[in-house]
Amino acid sequence: RWHLLFQCQSKLHTKMPVGLWMELGPGFCSRWHLEKHKRHVVQRGFYQRHCAPDSFRRRRRLQCHSDITSSTAGVGGKVFMTVVDKNATGVLVASTPGETAVSFKIHVSKGEVDLWWPNEYGNRTLYEMMVTFQGNTETHSVTTTVGFRTLEVVQESLPDGEKGLSFYFKINNVSVFMKGSNWVPADSFAGRVTYESLFNQLYSAFLSHQNMIRVWGGGIYQPEDFYDICDRLGIMVWHDFMFSDALYPRDEAFLETVAEEIRHQVRRLAHHPSIAIWSGNNEDQDRGIYSGPAVLIDYSALYDKTVHATLVEEDRTRPYWP
Repeated sequence: RWHLLFQCQSKLHTKMPVGLWMELGPGFCSRWHLEKHKRHVVQRGFYQRHCAPDSFRRRRRLQCHSDITSSTAGVGGKVFMTVVDKNATGVLVASTPGETAVSFKIHVSKGEVDLWWPNEYGNRTLYEMMVTFQGNTETHSVTTTVGFRTLEVVQESLPDGEKGLSFYFKINNVSVFMKGSNWVPADSFAGRVTYESLFNQLYSAFLSHQNMIRVWGGGIYQPEDFYDICDRLGIMVWHDFMFSDALYPRDEAFLETVAEEIRHQVRRLAHHPSIAIWSGNNEDQDRGIYSGPAVLIDYSALYDKTVHATLVEEDRTRPYWP
């Protein structure tokens, strides 16, 4: 009785499902830490590269979104972005304390960069990108790595009148045969996972000729090291959002927390070239389709009107699979 009550209440938040009722074993919260910041902080400097799959002969456009958080009103300053020896400058003014965003666009020609490729298809070339906020009294910077590649999911009619559609990836206009594994939490105690343990497991996938790994929706969003390693090894990521095997609420308060979760995770991860596709959940679609009209309404409110809608606001460069 107590187990069922706890399981039911767990749907009111998004603790990793594997830690509550699934067969893989318990899961516990990762370590926490506090960070001391200056008054004006560059929270992120990620990029979105808008580039059609057949545009290799044209310029590639990088679009950078940077958030500046301030503890005071009337903040003013300049924001600089540097990548591939190119620079862009934006002006930022915050009328109230809190988060303010500024965007840049930089055009990069084909000959100025090498492309990022999946494992066994080419080099995984990465470039450093730095975003700096320069205020009246202080300066703050963030540095990250980015890669240049195009990605397309091809869904075309099958030959000879067969039912259904194709489903495969094109990277840099080259069809890629995906070989991969399913990633569940590496340890029941997430705080015990180290860079070395992540690298050893992902490197074993690399050595076995894999080029894609699915971050399973019954687990947790992975630490930054995980995605950095995937970038370096050319292992693409099919990324579930962390919803799995459950009927979730659809009240406004809960959906607002879901939208903020999606927004935070996409902004955190969108600069990684290894992220190939976003997926709404693990095994929830059948519950939404086959459990009756009322459940279908709940499913649509969560995954169509909240998860997908928020994702479209944040990242239009990757496909979404419900």
